[in-house]
Amino acid sequence: MDNKDILNQIVRDKLITQEANKNGIVISQKDLDKKTGEIEKQLGGKEQLKQALETRNISEVEFKNQIRIQLLVERLLKDQIKVADKEIDDYIANNKDNTSLGVDIKDRNAVKEQLQNEKLNDKFQSWYDELQKKAKIYILI
Repeated sequence: MDNKDILNQIVRDKLITQEANKNGIVISQKDLDKKTGEIEKQLGGKEQLKQALETRNISEVEFKNQIRIQLLVERLLKDQIKVADKEIDDYIANNKDNTSLGVDIKDRNAVKEQLQNEKLNDKFQSWYDELQKKAKIYILI
């Protein structure tokens, strides 16, 4: 990451945190630990998570902050990323023979999470662009 990327990430994290504070959204240590545990489980345990972070040159503190920001965004956009039962049913019906999805098509919760993540990815950039437009950002270098 170059200096411009780092600065943009700091500004992004600050804007998201301010918006969450304005909306009374707080991420507890319990929430952070739960999400971290889910990621550990997906990767195969604590040691695999540690290796993944080392490979990406990310400290545990940076990782926890990234998770906190992700959880804030999910809560800020929760009304826009709701998934209806019909969407899950349609997804399962349309993809029952597709084995390259990276999600167990028989696991409704996994499908729901996949669909929520897709919606989050779709909604985030336009939401963040709007947030940035409203913000008064002064960069003094």
